[in-house]
Amino acid sequence: MESTNTIESTNNITIVMVCDDHYIVMLAALLKSIEVNHKTEEKIDAYIIEDHIKEINKIKLLSSISIQKITPHFIPLEEVITPKTGLPRDGSYFPFTIYARIFVSEWIPKTIRKLVYLDVDMIFKRDISELWKTGTTSDMQSILISMVRISYLLINGLISMKSGIPNLAHKMITLM
Repeated sequence: MESTNTIESTNNITIVMVCDDHYIVMLAALLKSIEVNHKTEEKIDAYIIEDHIKEINKIKLLSSISIQKITPHFIPLEEVITPKTGLPRDGSYFPFTIYARIFVSEWIPKTIRKLVYLDVDMIFKRDISELWKTGTTSDMQSILISMVRISYLLINGLISMKSGIPNLAHKMITLM
C-alpha cells in the first residue's frame, strides 16, 4: 500500500488516527462503526499514520470497510516524524506514535481546514457528522485546537469505549 495524501473534496470529513500492527483490529472496528453510523452525504477521508502495518493487514482493513464512504490514506510514520522534528532518535523519548498528532499540520494537505483526531480504541454509536459539525460557527475560525472530554462523548452517546482508559483522546483540530 502506498501512501496518498491527495483529496478530492474539501467538503469531506477528515479524520486522523495513528496505528501500528498491534492495533489494526481496533482501527478496523473504529472505521466500521463510523461507516455504519454515518448517514449524511459527506465522504470521509481517513488519514492513518501507520507504524509498520503489514501489507496483509492493510488489505484486511480495506476489505472490511466501504471505500465508497471512507477513503483511507496511509501515511508512514517516518514521513510524519522526520529528523527535522528534533525528536531524539536514540529511544530516550516515548514512541514516535505518541508524538505523531502534534505534527499533523506538517504533512496534511493545505486544502484541509479542519480535522478530527481519533484514538483507535473507540466505537462510534452515532453519526460522526454530529461531532464534525460541532464548532462550525464563525466564532471558531481562529481556534487552533479544541478538545472534547471523553465523558461528554460517552454521556451523549456519540461513542463507547472499546478499551483503554478515559482520557482526552478525542481532539477536534481546526487548522489555520
